[in-house]
Amino acid sequence: MRLYEFARLKETFPIGLEPLLPAEAGHAPSRKAATRAAKSPDAVLPLPPSATVEQLLASIGPDNWHSPMLIAVAKLVAQGYSDAEILAKMASYTLSGWTAEQTYAQVSEMIAGARRKGFDAKSKPRSGPLKPDVPPAYSTQSLSAAEATTRLDSSTEGWFGSAAAFAQTRHELKGLRPSLHGPAFISRVRAELVRDGILPAPIEEVAELTDRHTRRIRAREWKKLKEKLLKDRGLSSLSRGPRLAIQAAAGLGKTAAFVRYIMEHPETWGLNIWIFVPSLDLAENLAASFGPGPYVRVMKGRLAKTGGGREKGEGTMCLKPKAAAAAGPLGINIYKAICKRGENICPFYDRCPWIAQWNDTTPGVRIFSHEYLFLHKLSPLPKPDLVITDESFVEAAVGRMDFLPDRLVQPAPWKSEAVSACLESLRVALEGDKPLLAALREAGVSKGALAAAYFAAEDGINDECEVVPGMGEDEAVKRLSALEESERVKIARVLRQLVVEIDLPRDLCHSVFLRRNKPVRVNGVIERQNRIVVAFRRDPILQRHVPILATDADADKEIGRRIFGDDLEHVHIPVERRAEVIQCFSSTFSRQSLLGFPGASDRALAWAEKRLAAVKRFIREKAAELSSLAITNLPVRRKFTGEDEKKVELAFEWGPALISHFGRIRGIDLWKDRQLVIVIGREQPPPEEIETLARGLYFDDPEPLKLTGTYAKALRGYRLKDGRQVGVEVDVHLDPRVQRILELKRERESAQAIDRVRLVHCETPKVVLILCNLPLDIDVDRLVSWRDLANGGCRLDQALKRNGWALPLVPSCLARNWPDLFASPRAAEHEIARTLQPNLDSGAQKFDLPKSQQDIYWLLGRSKFRPAHEGRGGHRHWSEALLAADTPHFRARVRDAMGCELVWEQPPTCRVFFKINRNGGVS
Repeated sequence: MRLYEFARLKETFPIGLEPLLPAEAGHAPSRKAATRAAKSPDAVLPLPPSATVEQLLASIGPDNWHSPMLIAVAKLVAQGYSDAEILAKMASYTLSGWTAEQTYAQVSEMIAGARRKGFDAKSKPRSGPLKPDVPPAYSTQSLSAAEATTRLDSSTEGWFGSAAAFAQTRHELKGLRPSLHGPAFISRVRAELVRDGILPAPIEEVAELTDRHTRRIRAREWKKLKEKLLKDRGLSSLSRGPRLAIQAAAGLGKTAAFVRYIMEHPETWGLNIWIFVPSLDLAENLAASFGPGPYVRVMKGRLAKTGGGREKGEGTMCLKPKAAAAAGPLGINIYKAICKRGENICPFYDRCPWIAQWNDTTPGVRIFSHEYLFLHKLSPLPKPDLVITDESFVEAAVGRMDFLPDRLVQPAPWKSEAVSACLESLRVALEGDKPLLAALREAGVSKGALAAAYFAAEDGINDECEVVPGMGEDEAVKRLSALEESERVKIARVLRQLVVEIDLPRDLCHSVFLRRNKPVRVNGVIERQNRIVVAFRRDPILQRHVPILATDADADKEIGRRIFGDDLEHVHIPVERRAEVIQCFSSTFSRQSLLGFPGASDRALAWAEKRLAAVKRFIREKAAELSSLAITNLPVRRKFTGEDEKKVELAFEWGPALISHFGRIRGIDLWKDRQLVIVIGREQPPPEEIETLARGLYFDDPEPLKLTGTYAKALRGYRLKDGRQVGVEVDVHLDPRVQRILELKRERESAQAIDRVRLVHCETPKVVLILCNLPLDIDVDRLVSWRDLANGGCRLDQALKRNGWALPLVPSCLARNWPDLFASPRAAEHEIARTLQPNLDSGAQKFDLPKSQQDIYWLLGRSKFRPAHEGRGGHRHWSEALLAADTPHFRARVRDAMGCELVWEQPPTCRVFFKINRNGGVS
């Protein structure tokens, strides 16, 4: 539970929200204005942190509204008031010049922020006991490695077979085109015209008749050639090649499968195959995996080093790197700005390494970064015959821009009176309370007006900056900076998106919206501003007919079809991991729980520091036993390692463990020799970030998105190997489209982390420890609490291991032998009952511990014993012992723990109930 000191609320929440008011109305004071007012002689002294809600509200005035209202709202949320009750209470505190709707919007935002920050601790479900009867969130039945590999090879070969035939047929058909031109064909046409009596004709009609009938006969013959060729090749059409997405776990061999096919089929070496990967580093690695035979080339960006890598500076592909870097974010045609425009050519053009790679027309394999998927490629580079995308590129497919609202109405030469009126209507609509599209329609803004404004903004963008290729680099950078400040490119993008959305059957605009109080860095200082945000989908710049193969462990059918078209086939190949998977169900291990958060009390910060130290100790202990890889959030990694560089390396040798972070690990194949992977926490972006991605990806969807700005709670189940159905509450988004993107960023990223140690084809099973209660698409062996995991299991589990997997269930014996675990016989008795006996209060035959952990105890053999007779009388009551195997060896361990000779009810059966693996689990 988070603990706050209300004195720190100002650090926790944004201060200085600027409500959108008419020009003549007053507005809430900014942070600077509040600081000046505080220093004034007439300044009102701030209320103490212990001030009540009533005292805070009483202090509200024209120059002191935001801060006391913010703290009062947080206190009411913490006291358990509902949203409706808080809004009703605050309605009477509307400032002069404000509308009730503006107060409602401001207070609603404060309430949402308070709940998001954890002030409603009582209403927030705690990560705690597992919930029974929760079906798995991912219920797919996994295939064995051999079955999955067979299916992968079959899918890959099937696509290559049809795609290569498609491409070769198009090449062959293109080669037949010259046969329908030239003197020989014209002679055939003339002969046919003579045969049909069309010729001879008057001399003045011969040319016109010949041309007209030549076009008709050429079209007829072309159709015949095409139909015959399609029939011979077994194809139905050449207008659209096969498109396939293969979803399979990392490590199955998706990349190796298509590399192997190309190497084994020389007939593909004459094709132009384009492969897109996440980064230049991965492109270099992929190129190295091809053997001799096909021509392979890595296509680099302007700022890439000529010898490989991504660093800027000397030796870059572009010989004017500063100008290229300045032009990149602007969205202008960089080639025309700094390379070549008509007769104006860069002085380095003829010896430019970046230009040279596009002039290479050799058929073969070309490997690009994902960014090039959405950029125009230069001629004379041949068009692709086949396209392969490796790994997820969803984030790269969504572009984002933001700028200040006043840039819409800032005077500019390109803004005519009609364009200015359109932009002013847009500004008013954005700052109002109604949905943007509805407000624009109500204001009479038509699609035609938006289109006219867009063309006015778009035309001449390159001319406005007056940058030409022959210009010096410093002067080019100066003029490009001036264009960036004008925001013209961003305004053009806003208008372009609105042209698409204005006629859709919804009032909410997806791609354009006003984000209030957005943190922006200005001259090294974080300020909060209202910003117009535009999010848009970047469609791949590829020919419509080109065959596409998308290989990705996270491939999503719906998102893939939105980008590549509805004819994209989807193949899912679930596969077993050769690993023992142990997951902690009691905590998310969020970044805030390990590092603290602004506004937290000293007690909460101390608790986070203690948890972080415990996790560090746990990782070091595990890494001392097995070669380990730990993956977590970047801020947590920095806290672990002490790294303070702006850009960290891929991984860091942290004591005996190697540590990396989410967002940097996809496609990496360097850690397959590691025997243990520990995943700490999860990558869960704020809801606003996920919603922005959804806005861009689904900008043209007629169905409006449900943009709540917050996450809700829902039960999600684990996929346990023993078939039990239990789950926990996790954060979800109420719109299923937004939830898809959230899972790509969160669940799929954790699965990517797990698969870095390559669990599919490893010879010996490895170990996976998931320090997060988020259910994933993976089979789980055991669910344990953090306390039990950190201590090596629950108390009974620890005693069982200490005594060599044989344990008498006698409370007095347990307390005597292991007083650090059992303070008294009564405590031992309670632990036995908690672990092994049904808890009838929690439902019929439900147990406190997860079923998968209980089964270890039920799998253990149970044999009854009692102390031997000593003199007269003796023990009549039989006690039970837990045994890994009912053999004299394990019975002797029970005898040693009891400290006396024992009588057993039955002779040893010599049955082995299960074998103990190196991690203390069932093998």
